[in-house]
Amino acid sequence: MRSANGWHDPTRAIEPNLFRYLAKLGADGILVRNAGGLYFCAERSIPFIADFSLNAANPLTVEIIKSRGAMRVTASYDLNSAQLFDLIDAVPPDWLEVVIHQQIPMFHMEHCVYCAFLCLPFSRNRPDQWRDLKASNQYGVTRGPLNVL
Repeated sequence: MRSANGWHDPTRAIEPNLFRYLAKLGADGILVRNAGGLYFCAERSIPFIADFSLNAANPLTVEIIKSRGAMRVTASYDLNSAQLFDLIDAVPPDWLEVVIHQQIPMFHMEHCVYCAFLCLPFSRNRPDQWRDLKASNQYGVTRGPLNVL
């Protein structure tokens, strides 16, 4: 954080007092990734944009986040294209930011993108039954096959 001007994009792992530090720098705004950051910025009237990790997946969530002072709200990664277009139609378009291209964070859980869209319909609960899953990071290091059961 070399400059006191501009918007700041804090790391995903929030360090203690990070938001106080950014506020002290006089940031023009902050990319908020969690409810604590949203509360901090809202209480101090610091401009902020709500990141995808706040899971704005429906108009009510977008309205709540906007009512707390967000300049824009990034739509959740959990939306498929039809759901995203429905959300875009349901709220003023200048409220939303849509991520066009980015690597999805690596995780596996009940709502796994891989299981939902890439596996055969009858194997959704067992993706590795039909294909080996491997994970690669940005440096090309590959791990796998992964145990995702």
